[in-house]
Amino acid sequence: MIPGGPPDPSAAAAQQALDDYEVLADKGRRSRSRLGEHGQRAKTIASNGTVTIANTSFLVSKKRAGQQVTACWNTTAIWFVDTDGEVITSYPWPDPATRYVSHHDPSTRSNRGRPRKRPQVSPMS
Repeated sequence: MIPGGPPDPSAAAAQQALDDYEVLADKGRRSRSRLGEHGQRAKTIASNGTVTIANTSFLVSKKRAGQQVTACWNTTAIWFVDTDGEVITSYPWPDPATRYVSHHDPSTRSNRGRPRKRPQVSPMS
């Protein structure tokens, strides 16, 4: 950079990227803080079985897709209650950057669809 010259464009771009990242990182915190320390909200379970609260999708129950639930929360956890008062599932609040929460361990998910091909040596070789 030349003293008194125009600012280095790469430094300005890097600073803008850092500012954008900080805004995105704070977005989850702000939206959760708008919920308050405790509360509840009526929601409908989506077709994939999730309910979204504070920019985070929580897996509730795919079998109950389309049903009404009440999302209840406090400072440490969130739980989902059906219209009969039965608690369907509950989760501790995840990190604000987390966008999807479920009880399924990603390493144990079944392989959906067509299995991978296993290369075989040709019998003609």
